Amino acid sequence: MKRPIKIAIWSVATVSVIGLALWGVLIWSLSSGSASTVEQRELSADELSQSMKHLNPNIRVIAGFTASSYGSWHGDGGSVDIYLVDPSGTDELIAGLKSFHQAKRKEWPEHYHYDWSESSRPDLGSLDELIPERFQPDSGVYEIGRDRNRTHTISIERQKGYVCFASSRS
Repeated sequence: MKRPIKIAIWSVATVSVIGLALWGVLIWSLSSGSASTVEQRELSADELSQSMKHLNPNIRVIAGFTASSYGSWHGDGGSVDIYLVDPSGTDELIAGLKSFHQAKRKEWPEHYHYDWSESSRPDLGSLDELIPERFQPDSGVYEIGRDRNRTHTISIERQKGYVCFASSRS
């Protein structure tokens, strides 16, 4: 074979091997090097005093918890904010929430359009394992609001004062 043809073959082969090696390293780093981020904590007294005042100033929040789990290279996971409120204010809370969403829907119609239904328990998916027993939902009748994209869910149990805002990304 002539020398220029040999040089061209070796050059193409070398570039191909380097390209495949880089591709392999990229695939490996995406699959194994992306640790998930998990955060969970109870809300402070200051956070509790400010939470939900925009929905109704009479709502008394007793305790609160927040958890989030985001991981993998494409940002999947979700977050949950749980509040234990005085049950006597849950009807006012639901009315305030629906009124707030109706007002916000004028600005952002795709984000504040919720369909409401009843369920025996909120679906928290993979976040369920992050929630301590005190903030786990008991069985009951929950007023469930889901946005049209099915990424945000609001769950309210009127008798026990359980309020949960959950979001999921996949």
